[in-house]
Amino acid sequence: MYQAKHAVTRRLNSNTPLMVKYDSELMQRRNWLNRPETVRYRPETVRPQYRHFIKKISETCREANLPLLFVTQPTAYQKGFDPKLKSKFWMTPPFEEYTLDIDSLIQISSIYNNYLRQFTAATNNYLCDISLEIPPSSEYFLDDCHFTEKGSEVIADLILSCVIRNGVPLGIN
Repeated sequence: MYQAKHAVTRRLNSNTPLMVKYDSELMQRRNWLNRPETVRYRPETVRPQYRHFIKKISETCREANLPLLFVTQPTAYQKGFDPKLKSKFWMTPPFEEYTLDIDSLIQISSIYNNYLRQFTAATNNYLCDISLEIPPSSEYFLDDCHFTEKGSEVIADLILSCVIRNGVPLGIN
């Protein structure tokens, strides 16, 4: 955490782009959707731990009088995803003997983003709803949910536009 915080601070104080090297171990995780066992898993709601921590983050920021901006998570788990990406999906889940079918992955992603939309509406937190703004293609995604450089640039532009449009106080002096 310390290193990440200082890397971001250095980036904010310079004109040099912050680039994170894509983990070579991730690059070796291929064709995880093609494991011998495919499981259909269609939960109806998010996990209790997720609800707990989203609520805790919101309460902590509210108590400290800090603005809070949630962002929905773009993923390549969308209908019509780029077939080139399929072999790069690895969070299906990782390190298990089975894989979830693509419809389960789409539903799970949707459930979590929908929960965040509902939560922010109920708690008056800021939300940048960008989950469906990035086309599911290898132009923007390295794998299931990690972005290419171009994808990262689009994400940054979407969040900045959202911050400006919603008047999110940044607290930057």
